Amino acid sequence: MPVRVWTAEGGANIRLELPEAIMHETRMAGDRITLRFAQPVRTDLVAVMKGLPDYVRWAEAGADGRTFTFRLKQPVKLRESNNGGVVLLQLAPEAADPAAAEQTVRVRTGVHPGYSRIVFDWPELVPYDASDTPDGLRLSFGAAARFDLGQAGGPAQALRILPPADGRSAVVVTVPDGTEATHFRLGNRVVVDIARRGSAGPAPVVDAGSSAAPEPPRAPAPVRPSAKDQPAPPLPRARPEQRTATAAPPAPAPAPPAVVAQAPPVPPPA
Repeated sequence: MPVRVWTAEGGANIRLELPEAIMHETRMAGDRITLRFAQPVRTDLVAVMKGLPDYVRWAEAGADGRTFTFRLKQPVKLRESNNGGVVLLQLAPEAADPAAAEQTVRVRTGVHPGYSRIVFDWPELVPYDASDTPDGLRLSFGAAARFDLGQAGGPAQALRILPPADGRSAVVVTVPDGTEATHFRLGNRVVVDIARRGSAGPAPVVDAGSSAAPEPPRAPAPVRPSAKDQPAPPLPRARPEQRTATAAPPAPAPAPPAVVAQAPPVPPPA
């Protein structure tokens, strides 16, 4: 079955030229368009993907040869027309809903000794920049947002939300006379502290609304010198050689004088 694709000012077109009129049904659900024919047909789906790269993410045929599925890259409105064996699918881009692209950002506040805090709790890391204006501190965020003030307290009265523009969102924090505002990032959150001018400012950073006291700093662990940095232990002093006097064995007693036995005198002959 030959297939032709082209784009026009009104969108994209897919033209399927069947040899004869074949019963079929077309369904669109989410980002998928499905065509199911009453009998198996063949067509070049690669040509559809290559010819409409801005509209079709991928296309595939079912194992039965009767079903074709197109997954879209953008929201479209589908219009179909039939003329004998020709099926024409027209894809008209659908304007994206700006509200669908907005992220919900919770705004939390807290009042602490000497300062108040406003926290913009973004679901992901979003760039921002700050500038001083006559109306107060202006924060401009790099994404569209819907600010949820349901958990915000009194300090939120100093907050003014500006209309979104060009996919960005912005707020202005009013800074009363005699006070000054500081801002910083804490993970995905953007924090604004308002304190009396010249005061010591807030204590170590703690999440707004948290009643937990900051953990005191821990003493550094003692550093032990490595084995190669330690001096070698002193060698033991050589002790003088000890000599033990050994008593000489007693001299043997003198031997008694030898006694020589004399033979008895021989009598003279008679």
